[in-house]
Amino acid sequence: MSSIRPVIDLHAHWFPPSTLEILGRRTEAPRIGTADGALAIWRTGAGAGTGGAFPLGPQWHDIDRRLAHLDDAGIVHQLLSWPTTLGVDAALPAEATRDLWSAWNDDTAALIRRHPGRFSAVAALSTSDIGWSVRELERAHGRLGLIGGVLPV
Repeated sequence: MSSIRPVIDLHAHWFPPSTLEILGRRTEAPRIGTADGALAIWRTGAGAGTGGAFPLGPQWHDIDRRLAHLDDAGIVHQLLSWPTTLGVDAALPAEATRDLWSAWNDDTAALIRRHPGRFSAVAALSTSDIGWSVRELERAHGRLGLIGGVLPV
């Protein structure tokens, strides 16, 4: 019997295609674009590292590269969540966060269906519309199969 135990990463983030598209359409922070030829996010407010471009290496959005990295590191499972410290929730109006979070939740659930057993996730929820967040958590848990939720603070 092997003494090596499986490794589970309980704190991981990703930006699915919908996040890149929604934030990529914006001209003001929070927005996603390129800086020095690489993908980056610009943030406002109290988020981590606000004011300049925060680089988004391939681990943020390229699932094939992420899976290869997980395999190389012996990580068998990742729990995905929205990176709340980026301050996106506080910088957008409620309607924009609802669109962003529901798309993130949908794309993340689709990723989990494509790679069953490899990923699980908690739903992205909005502090600017708690009523919507309650309904979205019910949808994310009941229909999408996400295992919890996260509210940015």
